[in-house]
Amino acid sequence: MPTIHDAFPEILLCDTLIFRAIRPSWISEDCVIHSLAFTLRQNEKGLSVNNNCENATTSLKSLKAVTSLHVGNVRDAKADVIPNSPTHAEITGLPDLSDDAETERMATELLRNARLAWHRLQTAN
Repeated sequence: MPTIHDAFPEILLCDTLIFRAIRPSWISEDCVIHSLAFTLRQNEKGLSVNNNCENATTSLKSLKAVTSLHVGNVRDAKADVIPNSPTHAEITGLPDLSDDAETERMATELLRNARLAWHRLQTAN
């Protein structure tokens, strides 16, 4: 398992794991993740991912879960993963929001291949 001190390799091979932080609005109470987790938002050019689960858990103020995904699964969906720092990358090549059918197809394909790597347990108030 990679540690927080590891960096993305120089070349991202298909078996490289990436980790996507999941906002509370992208996941139901019973841990079902919605395709919105893999859909570009307004003015985004790529989806933010990290090199390990620990870094992903610190990437958002409001976080509910983290998914893992192999770079090869992203490439199978006709997108790619481009590192922009040693610990952060973006999933690029996703359609913008103007193409509803293709946006949903690609988001669903990425979601189908994603695995829950971590989730915040419900706490009693």
